[in-house]
Amino acid sequence: MNLDALLTRQQAARRANVTTAVIDQWLRRGWICPDSGERRALGTRLIGRTRYIRHGDVLRAERDTRLNPSRSHRRLAYEGDQAA
Repeated sequence: MNLDALLTRQQAARRANVTTAVIDQWLRRGWICPDSGERRALGTRLIGRTRYIRHGDVLRAERDTRLNPSRSHRRLAYEGDQAA
């Protein structure tokens, strides 16, 4: 697995098992690293008219998002309803 490989949005979404909307969010707003609490964003490289994303960065975003306990507002709202 080449972590330096460049992927399109669609390829990145398939590799991370997320939608292209999630990739767009990681590009635009980023995600919060669970270890440091810092916000990170995907970097891109423009080649011609196509924007590419580094494979390793996509996998890091997916892992950090999956491991972050506060990543889902819906889950937090649901847990709050159960406690009431």
